Amino acid sequence: RTVMALSLSAVSDHTATTNAVAGGAGTNGTGVGISAGIAIVNDATTARLGTGAGTTTISGDFTASAVHTGTSVTTAGAKSSGDTAVGIGIGVNVTVVECRDSRDGVV
Repeated sequence: RTVMALSLSAVSDHTATTNAVAGGAGTNGTGVGISAGIAIVNDATTARLGTGAGTTTISGDFTASAVHTGTSVTTAGAKSSGDTAVGIGIGVNVTVVECRDSRDGVV
């Protein structure tokens, strides 16, 4: 296969939102509120010319681009009331972003 020019592009936009809220109340006692918000996000954006049967010949320009836009927000909150009160909110956000443009094989 022969082509004059080849341009590849990949664009992605990912949003991850995690919210955790808890409350505890104790009348004449103890109030405990505990919450945990955990987000594990794996985003990948790839523009790739892979291998296949035969050979691809490009007589002109070859371009590949990958653009990723992302937002990852995690919130956690806790409220408590009582004679003795404890409120704990834990938010954990782990985000792995992979954005690549490539070519495999011989071009």
